[in-house]
Amino acid sequence: KEKEEHGKNLTKKINFLKIIDQFLSKIGLYFNQIYFDKYKIKKSSFLSINLKYLQIPTINSNTFEKLYTNTSYDYKRRKFLNIDVKNKIGFETFLYKEIKNYLPKSFLENFEKFIDSYKKLIKKKRSFIGMYSIHFNDYFKIFLAESKLLGSRYIHADHGAGIHVNKKYDTLYNHFDKISDKIIIFSKEGKRNNKEVYLGSDLFNSIKKVKYSNEKLLINYHDSYRYEFRPPVTTPSFHKHVKNFGLMVNSLENLNKPIKKNIRFRPKEEIGLNSLRRFGEIFGENSIEQVSEKKFSDSISESRLVVCFVPQTSFTECIQNNIPTILVGNKSGFFDTPERIKLLKKFKSNNVFFDDMDKAVRFINKNWKNIFTWWNSRKTQSLRKLYLSKYYKIDYKYKDNWKSLIKNEIKILSNNYYLK
Repeated sequence: KEKEEHGKNLTKKINFLKIIDQFLSKIGLYFNQIYFDKYKIKKSSFLSINLKYLQIPTINSNTFEKLYTNTSYDYKRRKFLNIDVKNKIGFETFLYKEIKNYLPKSFLENFEKFIDSYKKLIKKKRSFIGMYSIHFNDYFKIFLAESKLLGSRYIHADHGAGIHVNKKYDTLYNHFDKISDKIIIFSKEGKRNNKEVYLGSDLFNSIKKVKYSNEKLLINYHDSYRYEFRPPVTTPSFHKHVKNFGLMVNSLENLNKPIKKNIRFRPKEEIGLNSLRRFGEIFGENSIEQVSEKKFSDSISESRLVVCFVPQTSFTECIQNNIPTILVGNKSGFFDTPERIKLLKKFKSNNVFFDDMDKAVRFINKNWKNIFTWWNSRKTQSLRKLYLSKYYKIDYKYKDNWKSLIKNEIKILSNNYYLK
C-alpha cells in the first residue's frame, strides 16, 4: 500500500507540473522569443536563464500533442497523390503507389486546419531550441518549418548524455545539420563545424551517498520498439532484441540466491517487448520496478550495483553520481573510433564492460560482497573520471554559457537578421 501511495503521489506531481507547463506554454507562444522544446535541464538553471531575458519559463512538454486526432482519411483528396511509377523499380514502385494510403493525416487532412489555427503565431520570429519533438511530433515539425520560412531559427540538441552514435554514420545528425542554425553538443569529441556549440553539462541532480549496506541489483533496461520508426543505428533490431532478452534472463538465473532475491528490473519504457511483464513472470512480481512509482535517481541511490546496456543517459547518470555500474554488450555503433575503442579496452580490463551477460553474472557472483572495494579502487575511479571528462564534463560557467547563447539569439532576432 505504501508503494502504491508513493506511485500515486509521484504521478500526481508529474501531472500537476505538466498542467502548469501547458498553461505557461500557451502564454509563451505569444510572448517568448525563445521556444524550449522539452529541454532537459536543471530547474534552477532553467529559471535563471529565462528570468534573465524575461522569457516565460516553459519547456512546452505537450504544446503540440494530441491535435486533430479524430479526422478521417479524405480518400477523394488522397487519390490525387497517384504518382507515375514507370521509371521506378522494386521498393520505389511500392512506395510511390502506396504513399496515398500511408501519408500521415497531419501532412494532408489536418495540415490546413493546423496552419489556420496557428498562422498568427507562426509569423512571430523566435529561436527554437529543440530536443525531442523534431523526432516524434509532426505538428511541431510543421510549425517549425513554416516559422523558419518566415525568419525564425532552429537550434538542435541531442537529448541525453554519454556516447552518441558516430556522426559519420548518423543520418539523423546529418539531417539536423542541414536544417539547424546551430547544434548544441554535450561532448567536445569530434567537433566538426562552426555550427556546433559546446555549453558544458548540467543535467543530473546529485543524490545522497550510496550506502554500503544496499543490496539491490538494478537491471536498467532499454526496451525495443516493435516497429522501427527510424534506422536502429545503435540498438539491435527487434528480433535481435528479443533474442538478447532471452539470453539475459537465462544468465540472470545463474545469480547466487541472495543476489537474485534482491534483483530489480526497470525498463526505461514499455514500447514493444512487454519486458516488465515477462521479467516478472520469471523472477516474481517483487523483481520489477515501475518507472511511475519511483524516480531513477531514487532507484540508483538504493542500489548496490546497476547493470546498463547502453552507454548513454542513465549509464552516465550512474557514473556521475559514483554508483557502482557495469555496461553489458551493445558495443556496435558506440565504440567505433580509435579513441572509443581504446576506452572500451580500459572498460573491459577494469570489469566495467562485459561482452555478454554470462560474463557479467560471473563477475557479480564473485565480487558482490566486495563491489565497493572494486568500484572505489584507484583504477576504476580514474576510468570513471576519464569517461566523464569526455562525455559529461560539468562546466561551472554553464549558466553563463547559456545566457550568452540566448543573448545572441535575441540580438539576431531583434536585428531582423537571419543567419544562414
